[in-house]
Amino acid sequence: SRLRRGVAAFCGGVLAMFGARLADGCPSGHGLSGSLQLAASGFVALACFFAGGLVTAYILYRGR
Repeated sequence: SRLRRGVAAFCGGVLAMFGARLADGCPSGHGLSGSLQLAASGFVALACFFAGGLVTAYILYRGR
């Protein structure tokens, strides 16, 4: 339902903000700014974000 998806999105946002605060920065910002500076860690971060997104999408939507 829409309400359930909204609550799940809100909880995910809170969790992401907590992690960004805990790490003293946003991981996607590190990936983007690091890759623009041609830092190896930036490219590794971006690759891990994409891999994590693919795995998560597969787990959530594999039967659809």
